[in-house]
Amino acid sequence: MRRVRTGQRLLLSLGLMILGPALAADLFGPNADPKFRPQLRKFESPQALDAATQELHHGIWELYSGAYFAGTDVRARTVRDDLDEWVLTPARAQKIAALESQARVQEAGHDQARMRTTLSEAATLFEVETYRVFLLGLYWGWQNRIGAHATNFDKLAALLSQDETAAARPPLDAEVRTFAGQLTAGIALTDGDLQKQATALQQLEDTAQRVLRAYNDQRAGLALVYGRHEREAHKPPLARVRATPCPEATLPAPGNSQVKVLGSKGDLEEFYPVAAKHDYFEGSVVVEVAVSAAGCADSAAVYDTSGVQSLDEAAVNYVLTACRFRPAAVADQAVAASLLMRIKFKLSNPPPL
Repeated sequence: MRRVRTGQRLLLSLGLMILGPALAADLFGPNADPKFRPQLRKFESPQALDAATQELHHGIWELYSGAYFAGTDVRARTVRDDLDEWVLTPARAQKIAALESQARVQEAGHDQARMRTTLSEAATLFEVETYRVFLLGLYWGWQNRIGAHATNFDKLAALLSQDETAAARPPLDAEVRTFAGQLTAGIALTDGDLQKQATALQQLEDTAQRVLRAYNDQRAGLALVYGRHEREAHKPPLARVRATPCPEATLPAPGNSQVKVLGSKGDLEEFYPVAAKHDYFEGSVVVEVAVSAAGCADSAAVYDTSGVQSLDEAAVNYVLTACRFRPAAVADQAVAASLLMRIKFKLSNPPPL
């Protein structure tokens, strides 16, 4: 079972609170699409509207006070800034409250037709507020991932010259600004068009994934430059020695003088760091492995870094503990030798928030 992160819990709890149990089951049930789909909720009574409004207030507060959504984005804004300006403003809150009061009067007067019309108008306003809460939750959930990539990228860039990093920054900045611009465009959808809202949510998520792919690609380029500098300066790389007993010895293949990888006893996916996977860090690590004459990986060191320390450590750990080798040979006699292995960490699907 996958671990549910704080941001995902917030989105799921908002779905359960704001959309009601039946709709939440459709959205978050075991056989359902977990993504939020805008829907117009129907209120049968003023009391139902009042209860939903209280739930909405509680959901907004969860986002407002949640430590998960931390820091500022490219607009120099925080999640609190966005909530204060865009979600359930005093004017819109007063409008919904006025419609609820009107519906109560109509209910007391047994004017069911007008009450349903009033509640329908309130439902339209309520739907827009619900959509905005989900839009902001989605944006800031992805923004946290982007922030993690930006921090990692900046640390790596600080180790290189401006000339070496100059080409990487402009495309990243452009992608991040596009992402923020789509939030602003999504917030502007106030006419209750559910299809437009659903499209805006999907576009926001697609753009976020494109931003993260751009960070992974640009960081990979800088990592190669950094690795070359480190080798030229003869700096010791991240390295580990074997801490577990060697597997049964293997014999060299006749006529084959090179070390050969026989396979592994574990799936690379099992070594993928959970935090790196959640934040959509992908990367390629070249590991230099020292293989004994018995075909045992005695030690491993990073030759080309991915630019992400947790991925580098995972690659070294994978090679030492999971991979099996056939030793090199000289005149058909097994000898110790080294081998370069490329370990690729790549997500088949983006993990959920």
